[in-house]
Amino acid sequence: MKQPREIQKTIRINKFLYDEIDKHPGSTWNDKINNLLKYYLSQDKEYKKYLADLEQQIKEKQLLLDNFKSKMQKFEDLFK
Repeated sequence: MKQPREIQKTIRINKFLYDEIDKHPGSTWNDKINNLLKYYLSQDKEYKKYLADLEQQIKEKQLLLDNFKSKMQKFEDLFK
């Protein structure tokens, strides 16, 4: 069941945005806008989670690299 759409707004957009919205699935302009926003919101959550996971992986790799550099420095110090 569709949720009621009781809020009405008028917007001004450029031709590029109009064309992009028009490509989105939906039988009416309102459907296209609503479907586009729903898609964006669902993808945005997934994308932010993906970025957070990547940031955690980067931190872990940086820690490994720092540990490796420290061990290499100790090894190099033995030969000085």
